[in-house]
Amino acid sequence: MEVTDEQIEYFLFEDGDVSGKRFKERAKFWSDFGLGICGYNPVTEQVRLEMRLYRGVDDNLERTVQAMEKVLPFVKDFGGVKRFKVLEHTLSKFGVYIVEIGPQSYTLTKTTFGRKSKVAEFTTLRELVEYVQENHFYQSSEDSV
Repeated sequence: MEVTDEQIEYFLFEDGDVSGKRFKERAKFWSDFGLGICGYNPVTEQVRLEMRLYRGVDDNLERTVQAMEKVLPFVKDFGGVKRFKVLEHTLSKFGVYIVEIGPQSYTLTKTTFGRKSKVAEFTTLRELVEYVQENHFYQSSEDSV
C-alpha cells in the first residue's frame, strides 16, 4: 500500500472529537497500512498506534517493520520517547506491553498494576519487531490452521 506523508499526518491527528465515519476510515487506513489504533494522546493530539504481529507470518513482520519505519518520523514523542502499544495473544492478562523508541533506543516495556518494567532492549527496530512477533504475538499462524 503506497501511503503519502499527508495521509499519515491526517490519520495520526486526533483531538478527541472524531466522528464515527472518520473513526472507521482511520481504523481501516491503519489496518491496511500494517498497524492498529488504540485510543489517543490528548497532549500530542495523535492516535495511539499498536503493533499486531502474527507469529509464523513473515509478510506480517515485513509489513510491520516498513509501516513503523514510515510512520516514526510523524509520531510525536512524549517524555522523550515514541510509544506503540503491543496487541498480544494474552490480551494484557499479564500486563500491557509498550514499545518505546528513543533517539537511539528500542525498548519493550510492560506495565502491570501501574508498575512499569523493562522487558528487553534492542539495537534495531527490526530486532525489536522480530522479538515481539516471536514472544508477544497477537495470533499464531498455527492457530488459524
